[in-house]
Amino acid sequence: MQLTHKILYGVLLFLILLLFYAFGGSSSPERLDYFLVSALVITTLLLVIVILKGNTDNQTSVFMDDLTGLPNRSLSEQVIAIEWNRNLRKLLPLSVILAAVDNFDAFRDLYGSPQAHACLQGTAEIFSKNLQRAGDFSARYGTNEFIAVLPDTTASEAAFLAEKIKDAVEALAIEHGTSSTGKIVTISLGTCTIVPHAEKETAELILLADKALVRAQNEGGNRVVSIDHSSDQLPLGEPAPLAPVPQ
Repeated sequence: MQLTHKILYGVLLFLILLLFYAFGGSSSPERLDYFLVSALVITTLLLVIVILKGNTDNQTSVFMDDLTGLPNRSLSEQVIAIEWNRNLRKLLPLSVILAAVDNFDAFRDLYGSPQAHACLQGTAEIFSKNLQRAGDFSARYGTNEFIAVLPDTTASEAAFLAEKIKDAVEALAIEHGTSSTGKIVTISLGTCTIVPHAEKETAELILLADKALVRAQNEGGNRVVSIDHSSDQLPLGEPAPLAPVPQ
């Protein structure tokens, strides 16, 4: 039972007991007024708690994907901006993995939406299981796309993690009779690693990761393609401006 429902049931029970106590025996008008005012005050406070709880739930749901239980694209964009600024100050590499389930439209057409949803949920679970470090972040980025944001992660580390995710999806052995990569569901991944600095923006990180993903798909799918810009020469001069955090 949700906390909000528990509170509402508690309010109802409290009022029933209070009214029973107030009218069940011989009570003076003053005592009755006291009970009614007390009931009004306590009920109002409990309803305020319910409203605040509901507002918090609504704010949380805005940034979550209902199907997979992962954060959604909006929250991932905020996380990227925050991690960009943090890695910029420390001159640490920031990596991103963009992934897409291969031949997903064909899979959905062949097996239907329930199976397609189960496929996405299984892929989401693999992302969650493989991102174990504090600060690692994963989200659903599109219909059949997922993103991982990896602070303080080198290009080789990001590529290694992407290979693990690819192999884990393949190990699910979800049947896909019309796939161009075999007879099971597979995934293509593109990684990009950048050391944030004044000459670059967060958009470049995503653009290059997407470019790597498209290349992986064009080369047949079920593979990882990596782009490493972490060794680019860092410019001298004024400190880099911080990236704006999406609202």
